[in-house]
Amino acid sequence: MRSDGVAMKPNGKNSSSKYNPGKTGGKLVTCEVNFHVPARQAWQPLQGEFFKLNFDGVCFDNGASSGYGAVIHNGNGEVMATISAKGGAVRDSEELEVMACRKALEFAINASFMDVILEGDNALVMETVSQA
Repeated sequence: MRSDGVAMKPNGKNSSSKYNPGKTGGKLVTCEVNFHVPARQAWQPLQGEFFKLNFDGVCFDNGASSGYGAVIHNGNGEVMATISAKGGAVRDSEELEVMACRKALEFAINASFMDVILEGDNALVMETVSQA
């Protein structure tokens, strides 16, 4: 178990043994956002006029509640905007990371950052987003 109370499986993914349904609410926002999912995980200076959008999620009480956060950096690594919020129940780490990704993209759009490089720590979610 990590110091933040999240149980970890040997592969490093969050563990959740039961599902507690909660609100999945919020309205669907449709707009065009240009983003790039980098293949490498090592930090690199940004090329062009992009901003980097990093996001992550955390679950508590075996998925009974969750939270997410995001930060937008410019090409110099300076923080341009941040968000953190409480979320609802989630059934597994993939659902958690998908919701964190969605909330991060909504945040970037609402803050008028339309050209972003998206970074998250769940390889399955990032691969799925890059194919969308």
